[in-house]
Amino acid sequence: MYVQSPLQNNRAKPNRRPKQQSSNNKSSFFGGIGNGTKNASHGKRVNPNTHRYTPADSAAQTADKSISPYKIIFFAIIAGAFGILYLSHVFATQKEYKAVLELRREYEKIQRLHADRQFTYDRMTGPAEVYSRAKTLGLKDGGPADGIITVKNRGR
Repeated sequence: MYVQSPLQNNRAKPNRRPKQQSSNNKSSFFGGIGNGTKNASHGKRVNPNTHRYTPADSAAQTADKSISPYKIIFFAIIAGAFGILYLSHVFATQKEYKAVLELRREYEKIQRLHADRQFTYDRMTGPAEVYSRAKTLGLKDGGPADGIITVKNRGR
């Protein structure tokens, strides 16, 4: 339900905005963007025939002209070159990492082999092995060396 009061009619301000004419040749999706119908300082639609020059408009025009398609293509090519360099660096790093892992495995294998051979050598040259070989050759154990040897001085 809508109630209209005579008091509110007096307080209402009249609409000062002119009605915009819709043109059939402009796309309704884009709303005429890019054809000079927008004021750069306020964002309001203005009539292009009565539009006056403002410093904000010249800044907007120079900003639009400073980015040319050639610059965009140039920067895209530069970015692509850096991307290719980065990817080649990543793949080379992965290849080197695999080589380092292979060398580490080989080094650990050689360390295990060395430790095994060292253990075998220590067993062959240890005291238990020496005593058992001496007995098989017929040598006798000298026993503990408890005796004290004294040497007398001659002539003094």
